[in-house]
Amino acid sequence: DGSNPELILKTIKPVGYHCWIDSSRVALFILGEPVTLQLVDIQTEKATIIDTNIGRSLHKIPGKESFTYVQKLNDTTWFINEYDLNLHKGKRLMQTLAGSEDYVWTGTVIILMGQQSKLYSFDPSKDSTWSEIADFSQYNIQNIKRLAVSQDGSRIAFVANDEATK
Repeated sequence: DGSNPELILKTIKPVGYHCWIDSSRVALFILGEPVTLQLVDIQTEKATIIDTNIGRSLHKIPGKESFTYVQKLNDTTWFINEYDLNLHKGKRLMQTLAGSEDYVWTGTVIILMGQQSKLYSFDPSKDSTWSEIADFSQYNIQNIKRLAVSQDGSRIAFVANDEATK
């Protein structure tokens, strides 16, 4: 109801981004040198470092006991990795589009990612490359960043610049 707010995690900080795994666990992007990906039990505040040098996008995979994140090997080589919560291990899914780190899972287990004015899709179960699905250049859209898909999968929202703000 908004009354008496309090911190969920009192000892773990500074948190840059987060992804709720379930009612008792959260994956966190922790700021620092290097930034770290940590899986935290919110009851005990026990944190397990999963990886370092990650991107800001953290997402639960629909229908799976896994989540994904971007691993940045260097300034130009980035991958979307999956972390299996049951096996406690990760695997590489695919390379991101050059210079892009923001993505979203659809309810049908397809990943959407933007690059410049274009939107791409990737189905990890069958695709080997990204497929262009939309080009918004006719609307002066550039530099697509943060993405979100509605719960029913019928709408997508993204943040971008238009040509006038380049």
